[in-house]
Amino acid sequence: MNEITNRIKPSASNEASFRLPAGLSGNSSATIEAIVLPEEMTLNAAMLKLREHEDLLENTHVLFLAGEAGRITGAVPLARLFLADGDTPLKELAGERLISTKPAERQDRVTELFDKYNLLALPVLEADGTLAGVITADDVITVLRHK
Repeated sequence: MNEITNRIKPSASNEASFRLPAGLSGNSSATIEAIVLPEEMTLNAAMLKLREHEDLLENTHVLFLAGEAGRITGAVPLARLFLADGDTPLKELAGERLISTKPAERQDRVTELFDKYNLLALPVLEADGTLAGVITADDVITVLRHK
């Protein structure tokens, strides 16, 4: 499986083409790009790929891992990349459980997930497990400020 950089198709207003939870659409600056790498990729190979996508790193908190058919299987906080040996498969660096949401999730549920798990980024997954987009902590803070 080749490295995948998900670039969610933006609409004319540069918002993500998926429906965000109520309150996170409209004025939200939802992330429309995310770095997705094969779960079997080693840390050394991942670092080479990340250097190719330096422009995405400034606003990236986690790497998403994909298995068969592009289904998201895990998330690796960028900080963990500095703590492992280069031969380590990325899937060994992923958190125990993938915390995610679906495109039609309620705003209060999304904020609850951020609060409960102290998240910086929350993947939005389609029914087939592929990545629709990412909601960041900044997106949630912006919504809460406008309440």
